[in-house]
Amino acid sequence: MFLTYLIKVALCWTAFYLLYAGLFRSETFFSANRFYLLGSLVLGALLPLVPEQLFFLQEPELVSYTLQPIVVGVDQIGQAAAGFGDAAGGGFRWMQLLSTVYLLGMAVATSRFAWGIWQLYKLRKNAAIEKAAGYTIYHTDKPHLPFSFFRGLYWSRHFQTDEVSRQNILRHEEAHIFQWHSLDVMVAELAAMLLWWFPIARLYRKEIKTTHEYLADEHVTRWFSKKEYGRLLLRQSQSGMQVAISNAIFSSQLKRRIIMMTRTKSPRWAQLKYLAALPLMAFLFFSFASSGNEETSAASDAGTTSSDMLEAVADTIPDDGSDPVFKVVDEPPMFSGCDQIEDEKKRRECADEMMLNYIFKNIKYPADAREKGIEGIVVVNFIVEKDGSVSAPKVVRSLHPSLDQEALRIVENMPDWTPGKSKGKPVRVAYNMPLKFKLDPNDKDAVIPAYFPSCAKAQDRKKCSAEVIMKHLMENLKYPEQAKKEGIQGNVVLKLVIDKKGKVEAKEVIKSLHPACDQAAKDAVKGLPKMVPARKGKKTVATEMVLPISFRMSDDEEK
Repeated sequence: MFLTYLIKVALCWTAFYLLYAGLFRSETFFSANRFYLLGSLVLGALLPLVPEQLFFLQEPELVSYTLQPIVVGVDQIGQAAAGFGDAAGGGFRWMQLLSTVYLLGMAVATSRFAWGIWQLYKLRKNAAIEKAAGYTIYHTDKPHLPFSFFRGLYWSRHFQTDEVSRQNILRHEEAHIFQWHSLDVMVAELAAMLLWWFPIARLYRKEIKTTHEYLADEHVTRWFSKKEYGRLLLRQSQSGMQVAISNAIFSSQLKRRIIMMTRTKSPRWAQLKYLAALPLMAFLFFSFASSGNEETSAASDAGTTSSDMLEAVADTIPDDGSDPVFKVVDEPPMFSGCDQIEDEKKRRECADEMMLNYIFKNIKYPADAREKGIEGIVVVNFIVEKDGSVSAPKVVRSLHPSLDQEALRIVENMPDWTPGKSKGKPVRVAYNMPLKFKLDPNDKDAVIPAYFPSCAKAQDRKKCSAEVIMKHLMENLKYPEQAKKEGIQGNVVLKLVIDKKGKVEAKEVIKSLHPACDQAAKDAVKGLPKMVPARKGKKTVATEMVLPISFRMSDDEEK
């Protein structure tokens, strides 16, 4: 969230700065330029936040989150658990890397600023103080150029000049002091620290300081000759030690300053150019307002638990025409079963684990999709209602009919959740749940077992085929009378062969019980319906099956 905000601020500052560089920088309206630079800097930091306050004043009834993709299939428990571990902060992620780099850069920029303050403190601590009209002059022992900072003017005893030049310098620094230029510098420094990686922030700082010099130069040349003042600047252009956050008379923008001093004043009608900022402000304002309405988000960055995932797989939020979609929620819903845990972090971790356990225990990779080698992501959208119930499940990203149906089945049969809350009140929360169906690479070349045609749409074809065989044997298996008379009971184990055309036949008796029982078992198998043959890749292959057949007499028959 914060990194997204920084990017929006960077976009605002870029737009405002380009407008300044293209239209305003060459004008001699120095006070207006100062106001524009400082105002656009502050406005650029606020615009990304304003739409939320204006467009989302009402309490939300529906918010939206996207869960971490859950892997179904190969090593599903281990992979998905690892995925949630990463999302919860256990793994290394790009968002964590970006956050770390940002904070390190922020620390360096802050250190630079703190070093400038420390320099000022050391100069001020050992300086002799002289009170002037509205400010204080600090006579320092260390060699440096004259500069000002807020209500203090710092003048080194090592800096010597004639009286006229001294008065010029004093008037220049008084302009910085009485016009509160140091306050602008502090704002610019804060912006440069906030977006230390962004060159426009540093250009803003440079332009603000340059505009300060224009204003101070303008102030001095009201009483002194521009020609003599320009010569003073040229004579003293060799810079000594300069404090980074100060206002110094002899800055590096000397050529630009002299040009602006000698330039003809801009005509008054040129002030109309500043109206160009209004449509730009409106464009940025409504652009962020629109994006604020369309975004679905959670706590980013991207270390949060699965209930707070930001990786949007489908930008689809249910809309029934009455419930608004909102951006944030104070307490996201949690999967049920962990309400007794008091610590919120541990409770959410438990809820994530409970949801994973529910999914892995109940979900099955549809046989027809496995058979065809279909892999990919199905996204199911559903709503956790105010009472915690799950409603309106629908597939918003389809992959294959059987996979879609399995994903829907899992969501439809979910137990009630602990509802989400906003400002202490239950709210409706929309979720996008991505289920990633993935096959084991080693299984792609494995043999797909044969099955009966009536089991084609069954989730578990093996179980279905076993039931077909069981039903057939119950209807067709006959207990030999000779075996009954002799009291023979037990199992006959047959090895069946399903050929490339799906025909089933008994190949051999692996375990014999009695010649009559063995034959009865073979005869019963002969009537089995034709199966869909096994496949390896795209080729049909013959396979074998071991079939135990039990011969048991009832109590009456035994008597």
